[in-house]
Amino acid sequence: MSESLIADGEGIAEGEILDIPMPSEEQMELAEKIISRLDPKDRSSIGEMIHSRARWCGGILAAWAVFWWLTVLRPSENYDIAHSIFFGPDFMTVTILVPCLIFVGSILSDFSRELGQLFPGLVSGIMFVLSILYVFEPAVMGFVDNDLTPAEGMWRFARLALLSATVYAAAKLLIDAFLLGWVKRLIENHTSIQFTDPIPLEIEPEIEPLIESEACNEKSSGPAMGERVEVLRWGYRKGRDPRITTHLGLVARALGADAFTLAGEDDKELLENLHSVSTRFGGEIETNHVSGLRYLRKHVESGGVAVHLTMYGQPYRQAIPKIRRARPLLIVVGGAKVPGEVFKACQYNIGVGNQPHSEVAALALFMDEWFGGGAAERSFPEAKLIIEGTNQGKIVHELESEEE
Repeated sequence: MSESLIADGEGIAEGEILDIPMPSEEQMELAEKIISRLDPKDRSSIGEMIHSRARWCGGILAAWAVFWWLTVLRPSENYDIAHSIFFGPDFMTVTILVPCLIFVGSILSDFSRELGQLFPGLVSGIMFVLSILYVFEPAVMGFVDNDLTPAEGMWRFARLALLSATVYAAAKLLIDAFLLGWVKRLIENHTSIQFTDPIPLEIEPEIEPLIESEACNEKSSGPAMGERVEVLRWGYRKGRDPRITTHLGLVARALGADAFTLAGEDDKELLENLHSVSTRFGGEIETNHVSGLRYLRKHVESGGVAVHLTMYGQPYRQAIPKIRRARPLLIVVGGAKVPGEVFKACQYNIGVGNQPHSEVAALALFMDEWFGGGAAERSFPEAKLIIEGTNQGKIVHELESEEE
């Protein structure tokens, strides 16, 4: 439940959640691209990656400054000869100008790549070409200019090449550290947003939106054949939510869901426990770990129906008859905080009452109503254990033992 009292014992009004400023879709896509390119192991490793890149950047820039001081500033070389034919700067000016062009060009190039902007990429290309001309010019001029010997020309070329390469490497490290720092702040400010296992960007075919009046004509008369029901646990936190999330998975399985999916931190042990229950008590449930918002949007864009169970949504008994059948159903069950984008992405925001309650109860009531009542009485194939409840206790049937 998006606003339930489960995790921390604190109630959050729905209006307060919707008013929380959330990152835009463009910001989330940029963050996912950065995560995909730099590939941190997990959230905690981002800080170490920032530190490592910043340290190497500082070391490279310090080495650059020492090299420039020793090979350009200190030697008593005559820099008034063999000025560049490109706008006329002398060699000492070129040793400062070229690294600056490469540094700014690297920033603009990465900016263009990450944001898909044309103009910064165009400017960076011009800067890189001009830098290359400045670097190779002394090597050529040493053979064609009487003021500069071939040895002097090659020495100038070598210094410029080394100064340019070190600045380029430092710029890349600094840019990556800056981008990782931005992603780190974004995740810290919005803890419910996860960028693990990003789904690649791809163009989806346009899907005809669900029409309310058309959906209303399809009354709830039980699920259609082949209809897939999936429960998506939003914002899962491995250290805080395993117990309540396990209960959600058990309810989803028992009441007929085909899949149970985690959006948030991955927890292979929890998902394996659900499979273990299916092995003993029968049936089969698919388990997954996904990125979150992009997975939800992809489901809706591909023609599925998304239902968000929230504390104060539309009453579920009024909403269920309006939900279009014979389409894959994704039931989103939130955690402590759910971003406003989830409310917008789901076609239905549904509540099971107007009093504080558990998300487990909400899921059970919704699924029982969705399957037309009696969902808890369903039988499961290939069960090794069957529990027969009685007024005085229970009778356990071990099918494998009885067959023997």
